[in-house]
Amino acid sequence: MGRIKSVLNILSERLKASQARGDAFFVGHHVTSVDIYWTAFSTFFAPFSPDQCPMEQSYRDMGNWMGDLVRDVMDPALVVHRDRILSDYFKLPMWF
Repeated sequence: MGRIKSVLNILSERLKASQARGDAFFVGHHVTSVDIYWTAFSTFFAPFSPDQCPMEQSYRDMGNWMGDLVRDVMDPALVVHRDRILSDYFKLPMWF
């Protein structure tokens, strides 16, 4: 769990540094794979809302449980960024 928390801290610091330069993404002025990967990966810690991505409750419960384990380092700005990327670059609601 220590490595996951470290990565979340690195992502948070990177996003804040980028935003301080006036950029809206992890790297530069345009969406990159980092933004897309973060959006997909973040559901392990902060599940998408039901209106964004319907899923079985057991998956949502697992994400909430994992989120509880990293809550002390999970910067809310990461979720705000994720939700913006999700709404701007993904077709919603997601269906599988």
